[in-house]
Amino acid sequence: MRGQVDSLAEGMQYVYTAKAAQSEYKIAKVNSHRQELEIKFQREQAEFERSEAAVVHQRSQEAKSLEIQMLEAQAKVHAEKRAALQLEIELLRLKEGLGTN
Repeated sequence: MRGQVDSLAEGMQYVYTAKAAQSEYKIAKVNSHRQELEIKFQREQAEFERSEAAVVHQRSQEAKSLEIQMLEAQAKVHAEKRAALQLEIELLRLKEGLGTN
């Protein structure tokens, strides 16, 4: 009888150990899947942030380019005004020179 009890106890211990191992395997599998999903999410998030940064950078570059074009146009306008004023000054000097003769 003692042998049967020991045998039954060993059998129950084996079943318990097998069930515990099976549960640990399932837990490990779920944890592994969760980590894979977290890594995938982090990759997607990093790609999204990189994409957003590229768009922001592109827009910034375009804005700077337009600003440079505007400043160049303003400089050209100022140069043209300067040339016009110099011509007016020369014209006035010529008129003044003709009037004194």
